Amino acid sequence: MGVKISGLSTTKKITGSGMRASTITANRQTGTSYTLVLSDAGKLIETNNGSANTISIPLNSSVPFEIGTQLIISQYGSGKTRIVGIGGVSVRSAGGKSYIENQYGMATIIKIATDEWYLSGALSTS
Repeated sequence: MGVKISGLSTTKKITGSGMRASTITANRQTGTSYTLVLSDAGKLIETNNGSANTISIPLNSSVPFEIGTQLIISQYGSGKTRIVGIGGVSVRSAGGKSYIENQYGMATIIKIATDEWYLSGALSTS
């Protein structure tokens, strides 16, 4: 069964094996710093700390995530979570924002090139 999307003059039917419900696995981190590893691909990374903490995206040469890899990062604890690239990794976000805005806020990162990622979600500059 497909989903119909109606436009001004066309109707498209979307089908395929990618159209299914899925379950996401959580990786809860309690320290003040965590560098992503290959097994984090497609997971929810939860930060649970009362102090400021950092999630680091490593260079492709050390952790070769596939282009298109997506991860969700949530700030479970009260400590402010920042998402950064390690030496040479570019993290692209609207307004250069890199902090999850509030406790229980979430952000998504998507790898778009060898050492380049999009970052979007409930973000702030500090």
